[in-house]
Amino acid sequence: MNTKIHAGESTPHRNGTPPSRADDALDVRRRIGELRQLPEGWLDGKGLAPDPQGLTWLAEQFDAFDSARLPRPYLFPTPEGGVLAEWPQNPWSLSLEINLSARTGRWHALDLDTDTEETAELDLNRNESWERLAEWVGGRMPVTA
Repeated sequence: MNTKIHAGESTPHRNGTPPSRADDALDVRRRIGELRQLPEGWLDGKGLAPDPQGLTWLAEQFDAFDSARLPRPYLFPTPEGGVLAEWPQNPWSLSLEINLSARTGRWHALDLDTDTEETAELDLNRNESWERLAEWVGGRMPVTA
């Protein structure tokens, strides 16, 4: 398959189409499997493929947290070979740009109503960083029964 992926697009699903259900898009293991399939040059000939070992590490990190504490994100590749995790929660736009080789993340939260913005750098090798992320994301997501 010689499909090019453009910024903001989903990577192809097994049959060449993106997942049709929100549950599929939020299945971290499935999504990481799709990211593993990206070739070098996936973005107009320039996007770096995410490191397979880094993707395994990332899947393990999300598995370590109960989804009730850290809601599952939408995952997208970055041109630099990393992963962007997004949690859209009106009025908030929440994201974490993950550097797989450095095991770091750049947190960004933007309140679209007030333009209030938060940023932070996280060392994702530290459990405390994942705990903070769970607090930041979980504190903005609706409580479900």
